[in-house]
Amino acid sequence: MKATQIKITNYLITSVCIIAYYALMGWDNLFAAVYVFLVMLSPFAINALIAFFAKTRASQIVLLCTTIAYAVWAFSLYLDVQSSSDGQAGFALLLTAIAASPVLLIAWIACLVIEIIQRKKRLGHEGLQTTQA
Repeated sequence: MKATQIKITNYLITSVCIIAYYALMGWDNLFAAVYVFLVMLSPFAINALIAFFAKTRASQIVLLCTTIAYAVWAFSLYLDVQSSSDGQAGFALLLTAIAASPVLLIAWIACLVIEIIQRKKRLGHEGLQTTQA
C-alpha cells in the first residue's frame, strides 16, 4: 500500500470510531459531546492531524497502528465500564486519553523521527545526484 492509501485508511477508521462512539453514547447534550471529544477522542484527531503532515509510508503505518490500538483499547475499556456494576466506573472513560498518553507520545515521536530520517536520506540522495552531474 502507498502512503496515501494508508492515510485514507487511517482517516476512515478514525471516522468510524468517532461515529460509533457517539452512536453508542448519544448526542443528547452538546456540551457532553464536545467534552467527551476533548477528553476521550482527542487522540484520534491528533493522529489524523499528524497523518495529514506525514509523508512517508513507515510513519503512516505507525499512525495507523496507533489508531487501531487506541480504538481497540478504548472500546474494550468502554465495554468493561458498561458491564461494571460500580456506579463510579464511568469516570474511567474520562481518563482514557490521559492513561494512553505515554504510549501515544512514544508513537508520535517515533513518527517524527521516521519523518526526519527519511527526509535527511532524501536530501542526502538528492544532493549526491546534483554534485555528480
